[in-house]
Amino acid sequence: MLGESKIPVIVNAVKDTHFEIPVFIALSTGARLGEIIGLQWSDIDLKKGVIHIKHTMERKKDGSLRLTNTKTVKSRRAVEIGEDTINKLKQHQTRQKEWEVAAEPGKWQKEIEIVLGKKQKNNLVCTHQDDGRPINPNALSSRFSRIAKKLELDIGFHDLRHTHATMLLKAGVHPKIVSERLGHANIGMTLDTYSHVLPTMQKEAAAIMENYLK
Repeated sequence: MLGESKIPVIVNAVKDTHFEIPVFIALSTGARLGEIIGLQWSDIDLKKGVIHIKHTMERKKDGSLRLTNTKTVKSRRAVEIGEDTINKLKQHQTRQKEWEVAAEPGKWQKEIEIVLGKKQKNNLVCTHQDDGRPINPNALSSRFSRIAKKLELDIGFHDLRHTHATMLLKAGVHPKIVSERLGHANIGMTLDTYSHVLPTMQKEAAAIMENYLK
């Protein structure tokens, strides 16, 4: 997990790169890497502040990427986002259009593959800066780990998801809400995964009750 004081460190380290938005979304929503890379602009309602997670980006055996539906009903979910995330996405949307204009003629990838080899318009939120191609989740994960290591942080990209969940639980957010944001199959899975947070919450609960009893 990423400590609270280290969040600005990792965010600044990826600023102005194609890693910036995936990292920001991971921290603000707790979404999985494949879900983040698979996000399309049509999945995001910037007016209402909601991200609809419906797809995931997968790496096929031949090394190519394709967009598929999320595997379970629970993983298809709506996650609310705050003003900072909304503004960050608006800025990125403008910047991405600038990337496309600045790309070499004919280089920007206009289409992406979806299930069964079908093609559709490239409407991805997270793309490479130079040509708009989809980001390889495995490559991003490896590169992120190297960036973190240089910062002397022993974390992987998946730890950003854990950071999101842990901080919400420590802040007193109900585990059911955390479970829904993460797309867990049930609340029991969330409680089992983050049982290390519960002892602290137990102490806080005891302190609250003692205040009532005084």
